[in-house]
Amino acid sequence: MGQYAVNTKYAVNLQREELLGAPAELGGIDFREDNPDFFSWDAELRIERDGVVHGLGGWFDCELAEGVWLTNSPLADRPIKRSQAFLPIGEAVEVKSGDVVRARVMARPTDSVIAWEVEIASGGRKFSHSTWQGELRTPAEIITRNPAHVPRPNCQGQARMIVLGLCDGQRTVRQVEEAVLREHPGLFPSVEETARFVAQVLGKDTE
Repeated sequence: MGQYAVNTKYAVNLQREELLGAPAELGGIDFREDNPDFFSWDAELRIERDGVVHGLGGWFDCELAEGVWLTNSPLADRPIKRSQAFLPIGEAVEVKSGDVVRARVMARPTDSVIAWEVEIASGGRKFSHSTWQGELRTPAEIITRNPAHVPRPNCQGQARMIVLGLCDGQRTVRQVEEAVLREHPGLFPSVEETARFVAQVLGKDTE
């Protein structure tokens, strides 16, 4: 489970004394504008006291209106009660004051995927992680995500195709139900189940 643990983003409540140096600003997002599907930010962090690096901590400053700000920063005097993000690295690394940590954080918000790379210059240590690697997948899910995989509809998909195939703009709902029962008698266990499934499909996929 270690592989999944170090490729997971955690919600934490950081304290000021847990930080080993000053934060660096990754970038800004204007929610009034269209934004790209992919973000990539780089930062160079300088260690200010001896300690052990376990990962990256992240938080935000948000301007709600001109001059009106809120933040969940552990360095703020009056932060909002909202967790920060913690991105772990593969193993704890001892550092000393003056050491430099280089970080790159990448994100695809629509896919809820975050990746991060951390380099600790003094020891030449490099770590690379992503939440995609931390997802628990079944063998079937791995197969279906392969671009070379040839998908086939399962029983549920075949049933939807049958129902939608009978929607020709002329049949009523009752006539669609009757056609399903007549042409595919073994598709559903009962007349009531047929009616429920047809209503569900027509409610989602037709006008």
